[in-house]
Amino acid sequence: KEWAYWIAEEIKGVVDLLQNGSNILIHCSDGVHRTGMITNALLRYMGYTPEESLKLLGQMGGLTKEKVGAQRIDWSESLIEVAGTVQDPKDFPSSKLRLKKTTERKNQK
Repeated sequence: KEWAYWIAEEIKGVVDLLQNGSNILIHCSDGVHRTGMITNALLRYMGYTPEESLKLLGQMGGLTKEKVGAQRIDWSESLIEVAGTVQDPKDFPSSKLRLKKTTERKNQK
């Protein structure tokens, strides 16, 4: 789980940025699998429950929530076991998260 410690430190750094008023963008090539996985881990670290985190993922767009997959959600939960959940979600009300909806990309091959 050495990778988990490295990613946990990066997530903590992202939270520091958010606390200092920075905006962040989390996106992978399709904005679904890794985007949902990392965003879920970030939300969980910020103190949101698993249910609240999935609901917020749904606000990004149904595609991210639908296609992130149980395996990636489980991975982000295992990351929280390493990083802990040390934040209070009141410090990050969902109304301030400004989650942007993802758009479904057409096959560009």
